[in-house]
Amino acid sequence: MKLSQLGQLFFRQSSQHQRSNATSVSYDQACGPFGRTIIAIGDIHGQLSALEKLLKKISAENFDSNTEKIYVFLGDYIDRGPSSKGVIDRLLDWSSKHKTIFLKGNHEAIFLDFLEKPTSTGQWLSYGGLETLIDYGVIPEAGAKKHSDLFDLRERLLENLPESHLSFFNRLRLSYGSGDFMFVHAGVNPKIPISDNTEEDLLWIRGHFLGHRGLFEKLIVHGHTITMDGRPEIKPNRVGIDTGSYVNGTITAMIIEGENKYFINSKLPESFNPDHPSSH
Repeated sequence: MKLSQLGQLFFRQSSQHQRSNATSVSYDQACGPFGRTIIAIGDIHGQLSALEKLLKKISAENFDSNTEKIYVFLGDYIDRGPSSKGVIDRLLDWSSKHKTIFLKGNHEAIFLDFLEKPTSTGQWLSYGGLETLIDYGVIPEAGAKKHSDLFDLRERLLENLPESHLSFFNRLRLSYGSGDFMFVHAGVNPKIPISDNTEEDLLWIRGHFLGHRGLFEKLIVHGHTITMDGRPEIKPNRVGIDTGSYVNGTITAMIIEGENKYFINSKLPESFNPDHPSSH
């Protein structure tokens, strides 16, 4: 290893150590873990074609060959789009060849709730679940709202749901932290430490989190709330990468290599690095 490379190595490690002892971190300061490239991928919502385009672009990217690649998927793989089953098949295939972290989204949570108690979560059908049922080969009758109808749909779904898919849903994580970053589906409750957040906070929160001006213990990378212009929303304390997959077919990945951060999405031909984070 050359002397200049040793110097860069020492600088990156010491910088990370200094930041790891900080009580808060901003976008500009945030640094990924040494020796790892993290690829965080936003909401998919049954859009298999857009997912394939994004994965193809990611595969063609010239990542640092000396780092371990970790793919962190932020949840909401299913519902609304036409190919929820196909998306899960593709993610399982991807995980057999790459190191992956799969987080739970609110849509996976309500899907699992439907399997457990269909009569109290029947609203899932109008929340994008109808498309998921159809993709798994379950066609509801028109106006299926009675308790008996919902139980029947649940049983038919379980019959058609591959065991590997059920296992996938049951093993989803609520969060993943690495370096100066915390990856969650929706966000965190700014009134309490990150470690004290509940599943409801991490999967459903919007207003209190999105409007919070202060920095967090980690830079929060999240999905759940669609950005206004189909591009990542970068704030000093968070990065939103739900760029509207089921609305406009755009799925976005955030790439983190040390202090370097940039983005790839399913529509733009090249990777990009947006302007400096905007204030609230």
